[in-house]
Amino acid sequence: MRPGQRQLLAFGVTHGGKSLLWAGSDALFLYTLIEILEISPPLAGGLFILASFSNALMDGLWGRALSRTPALQARTPVVGAGAAVLACAMFALLPLLGPGAALAAGLVLLAFRCAFSLLDVPHNAVAAVLAGTHGHLAVARWRTAIGAGAALVVAATAIPLLMANAAGTGTAKWLLVALGGGALVMLAPLPWLLATVPREAMRSAAPARPGTDAARRWDLLRFCLVQMVGFAALASVGKAILHLDIAGTGVMANALLLIAALRLASIWIWPPLTARLPLSTSLSVAYLATGAAVLLLPVSIGHGDIAALAVLGAYGVAVGGVILMVWSRFSELLAQLDLAADRGAAAYGYSLFTAATKIGLGLSGLMTGLWIADHAPPLDASDLSNLALIVATLCAICAALGWRGRSSRRAAMLTLRT
Repeated sequence: MRPGQRQLLAFGVTHGGKSLLWAGSDALFLYTLIEILEISPPLAGGLFILASFSNALMDGLWGRALSRTPALQARTPVVGAGAAVLACAMFALLPLLGPGAALAAGLVLLAFRCAFSLLDVPHNAVAAVLAGTHGHLAVARWRTAIGAGAALVVAATAIPLLMANAAGTGTAKWLLVALGGGALVMLAPLPWLLATVPREAMRSAAPARPGTDAARRWDLLRFCLVQMVGFAALASVGKAILHLDIAGTGVMANALLLIAALRLASIWIWPPLTARLPLSTSLSVAYLATGAAVLLLPVSIGHGDIAALAVLGAYGVAVGGVILMVWSRFSELLAQLDLAADRGAAAYGYSLFTAATKIGLGLSGLMTGLWIADHAPPLDASDLSNLALIVATLCAICAALGWRGRSSRRAAMLTLRT
């Protein structure tokens, strides 16, 4: 196996471990706070968004530090190893806290999010280097497939969570602990990966032009802000499904598993579309498809398992398309701005992007917490209608803002061939 292939494999394995932490924290932390730790929904949503904002702030600070301090870049393998251990430990600790331990839960969330940033930012910078060798769409498909696989594991973990009653939450807690342990094993190659890829990139890559004119900076910032809104909208749907009173019955008991499976299948569904359209346009189409599926979701749940199965499947394919196109387009954008070949610049670019998406995911927790607080239990499909309307509107806004006519079909085809 050639060195570049070994690095791509190590990137995939470590991305799997990182994705277990990411998908698990996004899908299950809010549920853990409300249902296992018995913290009120508004307070739980506030803790969730506070931790996400701290994660975003840490992303920006860490990315900027790496871009300005070459000596610090050499320490990323050691920092990444320590951060991986701390993040996995905090992930496993959260469900083991006592009921009502809001302060302790907040501190654990902050520690987890900050540790996650320390490993996430340099790991994402590796993706920019690999995309220069293997192609933007190829690396995006690789990371999307692995992320969807991790989401499948998390969704399978969510089934006993949904089924557990007050006396059965012990099993659910230990499943979350097992997720943290599995993530730590998969993150084991991270120090080696961080030590080898940046060093080789510095030897082989030509000096990158800074690409700092105002128009290009605005392109990067606009993209990040649009995805912040989009991720806030999409992530709130999965969180809301967990809290429906019918979530433990029929098709809805496996809703997250179904969505994750179709997210994985979408990796082979969407690329033919990208061969005909610029990546930015394909992303807009994916957002529109997601918004349409979300609008149909409350109606389909009320019409039985077959209708719910069809719409949940369509939603999974659409969300998978959004995730695939977001990462592909961002990788392409970094290359267009001449930032991908420089490890410090790539780290800073990715830190801005991940900071924006993490703020969006934090906002999704707040949205879901306020939605729960605004409806008297038990929550049913009709209660999902107003949240679905908000999400669909935000998806339409993201599609409109992301629709750009500057990229020609020829440019898109050349991008896919790199």
